[in-house]
Amino acid sequence: MTWLPGDLTVEVNGKVVAHWTGADAVPDDPMGFGAMGYVGTSADAWMGGGPNGSTPSTVTYEIDNVVMSQWAGIA
Repeated sequence: MTWLPGDLTVEVNGKVVAHWTGADAVPDDPMGFGAMGYVGTSADAWMGGGPNGSTPSTVTYEIDNVVMSQWAGIA
């Protein structure tokens, strides 16, 4: 996730899966980062959709790298 004033991009395995721009779409309040697993629905296409007949009985995920830094307002 790259979060800059007015621009927020989410990537999974190097592929952009969501992108928002503009002051109305991107909060400017200081926030943190959290990750959790959940069962998606068929409407959650950005994460590949919910479970179906091809979903294995056990599903795992790994987060191998998270870097957080404070933007200092300098381009």
